[in-house]
Amino acid sequence: MGFNSCDPTSRIGNNNNNTGTLDPITGRTSNNNTNNTRDSIQPVATVDTIKWCDTIEQSATKKMVLCFTKIDGQAIQTDTVDIIEINPNSVFDPSTQDTLVKVDTTIKLKKAYNVAILMPFMASGFVPAPTKEIPGKSLRALEFYEGVRLALDTLEKQGINLFVNIYDTKKSTATVQEILRKQELQEADLIIGPVSSKVSKEVAKFAKENKIPMVSPFNSRGNIADKNPYYIQLNPSFEPHSKVIVDYVFNKFESRHPKKYLVLGMKQDTGRMKLIQDAYADLKNDINAKIPQHITKDNTLSIESIKKHLSKDSENIIIIPSYKDESFIYNALREINSLIDKLEMKKSYKLTVIGMSRWRYYERVNFEYYSNLNMLLTSEVHINTSRSKHFKTEYKQTYGISPREFGYIGYDVMLYFGQMLKKYSKAFPSFIWKEKRQMCHTHFQFEPVYLNQGALDGSNPSNMQNVIMRYQNAHINLLDFEEYELKKIN
Repeated sequence: MGFNSCDPTSRIGNNNNNTGTLDPITGRTSNNNTNNTRDSIQPVATVDTIKWCDTIEQSATKKMVLCFTKIDGQAIQTDTVDIIEINPNSVFDPSTQDTLVKVDTTIKLKKAYNVAILMPFMASGFVPAPTKEIPGKSLRALEFYEGVRLALDTLEKQGINLFVNIYDTKKSTATVQEILRKQELQEADLIIGPVSSKVSKEVAKFAKENKIPMVSPFNSRGNIADKNPYYIQLNPSFEPHSKVIVDYVFNKFESRHPKKYLVLGMKQDTGRMKLIQDAYADLKNDINAKIPQHITKDNTLSIESIKKHLSKDSENIIIIPSYKDESFIYNALREINSLIDKLEMKKSYKLTVIGMSRWRYYERVNFEYYSNLNMLLTSEVHINTSRSKHFKTEYKQTYGISPREFGYIGYDVMLYFGQMLKKYSKAFPSFIWKEKRQMCHTHFQFEPVYLNQGALDGSNPSNMQNVIMRYQNAHINLLDFEEYELKKIN
């Protein structure tokens, strides 16, 4: 496999034509995989023996193939020979009288697959040698790209043929629209990127219209794609965070008595606070179930305003789903920390605070708060030390430095989806929910996000069918502060 840009600090692509296209990466190996087909089950008849098979609907999403055997006067013997998962992708919305996107689930293996990667490299901002300075605004895309290149080496050894074209989006809608008009984009089997919400919406629309799987590696917003089963969101929205928080809290603390719960946030956090409440209602199977909550008017907090929800005689679990305002986070943690009696710990409140991973980057949130408040954080990323050891070594040998978060993500994305192309061709979104895998930076557990609930097989067209809005990684890492280190506990 050859690369056109060997120096990670060199200019990417040919900037003279100003097209936003970076040098292509190509690889070519042999691949003789073929599809296997299952022989159909036929009734078998023998002397004094009758054998037949039937398909039974176990649920709206699952069917079972059962075979029955009758020998003379003996009782009928039943054997389950297969379980069929009903494909939820051929769905429609009768209320609009319009058929939604029909997904072709046929696996059509090819000798090679075309991949397009769209990232804001901002290549025109690179400083020429000898300084080789990399602008901060280009760093995330470049580190992601470096991880991709190492994954391509691994995929080549696995016999996976990929032709990869790299494009600089320049954070420009006009540039992205120009890129999408290129013939090679029309022929792509997979699109990775871009980053910003505005240009991601353009690419998601293109991917839906052309039935090309699109992987969004960084964007966590849930409104990028509309009824688009080709859109795959790696960075989860807050809903999976809320479910992990509620499941963990009420599995761990429910048996402890007495206990107090509180959801705390600013006015701008009300949407996230509602998701916490929804997850709690689902867990309790009671639409009226609710956790006490407190919403501040600004980014300040007085401990007296929330004391009524807490008790020295209870376990106090405070959930703060806020991440945008560092001042509020700092003020809230400082006030909650005032409940700790450093001289007589037995007189202190028993506290557990659950927050967001972005708090790790706030300079004013110090280790004292992590320790005193038994802080837990939900995070989309947690580097698996044992699994990433080989990648870390390869990265350092290739680029002379240790990888950061975006390098791990680039490697995992390219490796996983390259393997998915080999196994399922571009039809892989229909099968992605089955392919759970531990990667370097997180666990991949992609699940469909539905607009409505109902039968998946179209058996009851008078009711609203399940409509897939997108696929998203549903796994969230729950981190505990232990020995001055955040460790994964779920």
